[in-house]
Amino acid sequence: MIAFGCAIYRQTLFVVFVLSIFRICFLAVTTLYSYRILSNMWQKLKRRAREKVKRNNLKKILLLVAITLVMTSVAQAHVFMDCGVCSNRKEEKTKKPDKLKFGIDARIRYSYMDNIAWSSYRDGGEDLWDNRIRVGFDYRPTENVHFQLWGQYADTWGMPDSGWPSFRFEEDPDIYLANVEIENLFGGPFTLKLGRQRLDYGDFRVIGLCDWANVGPYLWDAAVISTRFKNGFIDLFYGRNYTKDYDTVSGFTLNHGHSFDGAGFYSHYQLPEGQPYIAFEPFFLAKWDSADNYTGNEDLKDYYLGMRSYGRDLLGGFNYDLTYVEEFGDYGSEDIEAFHFYAILGYQFASLPWSPRLSAAYTVSSGDDDPNDNTHGRYETAYGVWGAWYGNEYNLFWFKNFKDRQLNLELFPADKLTVELRYHNYKLEEEKGSWRNFRDASGSLGDDIGDAVEFEFRYKFANNQDVGVLTGIFWPGDYVKDASAGFSDKASWVGIDWHINFESKIF
Repeated sequence: MIAFGCAIYRQTLFVVFVLSIFRICFLAVTTLYSYRILSNMWQKLKRRAREKVKRNNLKKILLLVAITLVMTSVAQAHVFMDCGVCSNRKEEKTKKPDKLKFGIDARIRYSYMDNIAWSSYRDGGEDLWDNRIRVGFDYRPTENVHFQLWGQYADTWGMPDSGWPSFRFEEDPDIYLANVEIENLFGGPFTLKLGRQRLDYGDFRVIGLCDWANVGPYLWDAAVISTRFKNGFIDLFYGRNYTKDYDTVSGFTLNHGHSFDGAGFYSHYQLPEGQPYIAFEPFFLAKWDSADNYTGNEDLKDYYLGMRSYGRDLLGGFNYDLTYVEEFGDYGSEDIEAFHFYAILGYQFASLPWSPRLSAAYTVSSGDDDPNDNTHGRYETAYGVWGAWYGNEYNLFWFKNFKDRQLNLELFPADKLTVELRYHNYKLEEEKGSWRNFRDASGSLGDDIGDAVEFEFRYKFANNQDVGVLTGIFWPGDYVKDASAGFSDKASWVGIDWHINFESKIF
């Protein structure tokens, strides 16, 4: 009981500290965006506060924060027994880290796409080579201070002249990571990280770099405050997504632009040792954009509230993964009312040859059934991967107005070798909503997008090198056949990549 009280005390101190940091961030935002904009925002928020749906969303956020604090406090009660009179536990000795390391991460990939372009299903084929290299240094002058400075260069051979956004594939030499991380802040279990960095959480479904893309869209210039313990962590962040305007900037520059302002928290709690391997990850994310590019030429104020839970090796071989996200806010002049849900259940037959794992998954992202009703019902990805994992890699299946029924078979024929076969059945969530470059406002064409089969092979042939092959075929359904004015050929893709990474101690 004393340990639990100490954990609560730690969490209270952490919350007070975080509120102070966010107050500083608020003052910075005030300076950047002017008092007039914030005043208008405040007046609008006060009006919306009278609406029941907004009150309900606030209650959900507060409830989620409370759940997170309680879960992490329970976890800390198992771990931190050195709070005042709680315990006299001595710090465990850890291996002294290398002071300065040099690293390289490189990838080259060949892709061929038949009847697929970046933004559409259409007649024609494309093939291209893309490559990316990241080079940098990690420096630890002390055990509690860590600096990162990495650069990135990305290029493509065979990029089509039109229809493909080059900024997703090509980047002049630029800063990839540039940050400082301070651990054991104030002598407690707190860490502060400032600068350009990646924010990767969970399975990257709601927040992650989307590293498959040659140039990932979600690098951050941010401040992250963390508290970590044996069974989990809480991270709070405020920052902006780095971007580059290739119409006005070429070559190396420190004059970077930003696409979104963002803030939120992501947390993780795993059941204590000796209990089933089950974890919970509550989160809340906010995304703002004042570029007036949204409905009614107004701003974006987008919020994501949700939780992920997953379990491994349950009842002799079962595993599961669940994610639910509720999206709300303002899409210009429209109210956002959207959601995303993902569930997968599998079982691994460890005693059989190649240890096969069978699983079934279901994904649904809401669509907008009426573009003229002042409600934005289509789910918009927060800061994570754009869509249905490998199908999305060739940009047909995004998490927007989308359903995916999926069956998977994974095989492990040898050490470091994985083979996977997947089947997808794709449908619209709203028949009147859009899919890629098609839309049937009447809803008379139905919801059948089509089916796909994919095969993936990946082999790690050295400690720092691996190769992969991914291929698939998509058969369009009735909706696509009718909406595409008679074009109904199957689409296919193949990708082959080689990835290498290594690091070397300098001193």
